[in-house]
Formats: sequence, C-alpha cells, structure tokens
Amino acid sequence: AKQSLIGTLIFVSIYTVGGGALRGILTGTYPLFFIHQPVYIYTILIITLIVFTVSNIYRYIFSIDRNHYMFQFFHSTCIGIQRLYLKYIYDIIDSIGLAAFVVFGVIAALEVNAYPLILWGPILAMVTTSGGGIICNILQTRKFDKTMKNMYTEISALWGCVLSVLLSQVARDAVTDIIIIAVPI
Repeated sequence: AKQSLIGTLIFVSIYTVGGGALRGILTGTYPLFFIHQPVYIYTILIITLIVFTVSNIYRYIFSIDRNHYMFQFFHSTCIGIQRLYLKYIYDIIDSIGLAAFVVFGVIAALEVNAYPLILWGPILAMVTTSGGGIICNILQTRKFDKTMKNMYTEISALWGCVLSVLLSQVARDAVTDIIIIAVPI
C-alpha cells in the first residue's frame, strides 16, 4: 500500500525500536536507549529514505512503460536481487537479529536484578524481539496477524529460557568465563 514518507518512518521506527523501548519502560531504564544513542534513529532514517526512494523510483518507472528495454532490465535485476535476498540473506540477517535481541532481553533482566531470572529473562527476550511488531500491528489494527504467524515469540522465549538457565548456573557457580561461551550459543 502507498504510504507517506513520514508514515513509513513512524511505523519503521516503532517496529525497530519499539520492543527495546517497551523493555526499557518495563524495567524502568531511563532514558530509553535510543534517546542517548541517536545512531539508532539515524540508521532508521537513512535506510528508510533509501528504501522509500528506490521503491518510488521503481513504481514511477513501472507506471511509465512496462515494455521499455530499460524497464525490463531493471525489473529482471530487481527480481533476481529479491529472490537472492529472500532465499538466503534475509533469513541469515533475521536469525542474527533475533538471537541478538534475545540476548539483549536476558541481559536487561540481569542488569535490573530481575528475580527469578528464569521467569524475567524469557519475558524480556519476548518483549524485545516481538514488542515493536505487536505495537505496529495494534496501531494498524491487524490484531497480531503477522506476529502470530511466525514463531518469533516462541523462539525468543525458548532461547531466553535457555540463556537464563545457563546464566543462572554461571552466577551460582561464579564461573564468568562460561558467559563468553553461553551468549553466542
């Protein structure tokens, strides 16, 4: 659907930093991370501007002449890039991001001394990974449709639980070297 640049920026910002912001509100961590580290907002702004501009150029070219050789070349190149991206790159980047957000959620529970960690670690991992998407779905009145179709929440809860148990064991045994192994796993 067509969206204005400002509308796009608002929803992209909520989607990307919403989970972390919600986690910060729940843990009472102020100011929120993106307030004192504006690199997040700058990154969102730049990437959104690039994608918005490219998609509008593509839409403009598509509306002019679909049979023009430049359009055919541009279209086939875009389709090839999209297939490569969707087949490999998206899944890899998405998995790395999901894993990082799970770690951020559990670490946030540790930072505020949430007890028991086995409860709050997975909850904050879920909030961090899925909170922004849920807020966007509510604002767009989609009633959790996208968030409920994928397994982000379940995966983040499972790995948040595993990491919480591992970190609880490390804290009990006072073996800090294991944290270096536990977090990447």
